Amino acid sequence: MSPQDVIWSFAGVRALADAGPGKAQAASRDYRLDLDGGNGIPPLLTVLGGKITSYRTLAEDVVERLADVCPQESRLRTPSWTASQPLPGGDLPPLDLAAIGKSLLARHLWLQPATLARWLACYGCETSQLCDFVVETGGPGAHFGAGLCEAEVRWLIKHEWAETAADVLWRRTKLGLMLDEQQTSALDGWMAGNKVAG
Repeated sequence: MSPQDVIWSFAGVRALADAGPGKAQAASRDYRLDLDGGNGIPPLLTVLGGKITSYRTLAEDVVERLADVCPQESRLRTPSWTASQPLPGGDLPPLDLAAIGKSLLARHLWLQPATLARWLACYGCETSQLCDFVVETGGPGAHFGAGLCEAEVRWLIKHEWAETAADVLWRRTKLGLMLDEQQTSALDGWMAGNKVAG
């Protein structure tokens, strides 16, 4: 293995609140909200720290803090609701994915089992809507590699705000691990010409 074998890399940086002298490992992973502004200066809320597992609680606390400084925004005053709301595609019926997959394969003869398995893992209960979208838009369309088709890309543009090949391949599907440079370039070119058509 050499650096030339690396396909993709990324780094995530989490800012921690300064706990003073001591080791960084000892710093709290809790988040802190710092609110600046007031007296005619627009509010600026800075979030420090936090964990991916606490993002919903953090978001609710942010909205609550902003409601205090933006009284004209009545939408900020609605009761918190995210704790009981599943993520998009996570509202699966009390069936297992195999049963859902079997039903979709029976309804959509064009659908490849490997593609369906990937869609179920990526889109959950929205897979059925994606299949219907493929039919409504005239079929899968062009194929870019690794089971990624034009209709799926159009879905990601329309429903998940994808704008570039990197959005599709790395931030939505991780198919960048499967597509080569030529396929990625073809997808980028297609997306550049179809931004409005999503």
